[in-house]
Amino acid sequence: PVSVPISNWPSIFSGLEIIANCTTLSHRDTGGLASLFDLLISLGSSHEAKLVLADVGAELDYYPGTMTLISRKVLQQSIGPWDKGERLVIAHFMKDKIHSRVEVPRP
Repeated sequence: PVSVPISNWPSIFSGLEIIANCTTLSHRDTGGLASLFDLLISLGSSHEAKLVLADVGAELDYYPGTMTLISRKVLQQSIGPWDKGERLVIAHFMKDKIHSRVEVPRP
């Protein structure tokens, strides 16, 4: 049975992560389902970071104010170093095991 706090969770996403001034090695996030999308919001000041999606050969501008919906289980992604500025990312994500554990239907 679903507990009261879970039934009142205010978001479709099961987790939120704040990442500050970090590069990210190329990886896939294995905790979700291929059909689940994560919302990545790039914030900060004056940085010119790039989001690299190796599987599709893409290098995308990931400047402050950029929002990306991506299946991080399907696409391999990385963020390389940038020359100037501060970078902050707010990552909203869904983990399949959480849906299973609390018996919440998957979106």
